Amino acid sequence: MNDEAVSRAVFERNRKDEIDKRQVSEFNHYWAELIKANGFISMVAMFISCYLATANEKMHFLSVIAVLIINSRLSGTLISFVHRVYQILLYRHHIIESYSSLMKDSVRRVNGLDGMLKTSFEMLNLTVKIGNKEIVNNCSIKLVPGDFLGIRGNSGSGKTTLIKTLSAQIEPVGGGVYIDKNNITNLSESFFKNKFAYHTSSSEFISGSLYDNFNFYGIYSYEVMSKFLCLIRNDFEINHEILNVIPASSLPISNGERQRLLILMTLYKRPAVFFMDESTSFLSANDAVDFVNLIRFLYPKTIFVCATHEDKLTELFTHSIDLNVKA
Repeated sequence: MNDEAVSRAVFERNRKDEIDKRQVSEFNHYWAELIKANGFISMVAMFISCYLATANEKMHFLSVIAVLIINSRLSGTLISFVHRVYQILLYRHHIIESYSSLMKDSVRRVNGLDGMLKTSFEMLNLTVKIGNKEIVNNCSIKLVPGDFLGIRGNSGSGKTTLIKTLSAQIEPVGGGVYIDKNNITNLSESFFKNKFAYHTSSSEFISGSLYDNFNFYGIYSYEVMSKFLCLIRNDFEINHEILNVIPASSLPISNGERQRLLILMTLYKRPAVFFMDESTSFLSANDAVDFVNLIRFLYPKTIFVCATHEDKLTELFTHSIDLNVKA
């Protein structure tokens, strides 16, 4: 397989989660619109029928009220049924995707690598460029579980490009990235899906309720949902409306709280390596430090790779790359 084919295959493999998100989001939107249409059509039909009946004096107004009540009950039952069908189809989607990934992984293991990070994540003589602009040259750093690599630089310095290279979305110009001495291009699809996680400041909830979003990240426990919400705000009270009714994108939370919740959801699968591309940009300096300390405490065996311009986070780095300083 030539370099171009390898690059294309690795890129597609790493973008699979984003494709899944878009598919589920479109699926959620379709069912949400179907439920709205059902309720609207039902109410319009009943109002027209009742109006015609009362206009011709064929129905007493008390009967009209009774019919409206019955209609609302029937509409609620139908909406509940449609929602249940949607939930079944969503769970079916996750089961099929998980089974498909498992079957592919069983025949695509390379060099005996089983997808578990045992000792190290390493850059060896890594050289990355954007066109003629050099981002890093001959860079070698070895990270072990619990380490925190900080990538600093001004806007446009190449932080995102470097993170995408480390997460196998872009091929380096020279050198390579290795997991336990295995080149990252040799990893199985299962490893990328289950052991790498990626979050950016532009990450968003999928279309649907907060419950749908928790489910998308494999979180089904009410206790875990409640814990995560309390971690982003101490006084956050979880209830049926917050969890199942209000669209996740319309929740009464700040951008910083939204990003913290998305990070916690993404980390739930306990990835071996977690890439953060300006993930704390919506937080104050002190809040950013406190939150990073929290997630490192909750996930002590995860390697964190963070692109940031926040100076205060440097005190947490175990290793760093400053793109403003050229060798």
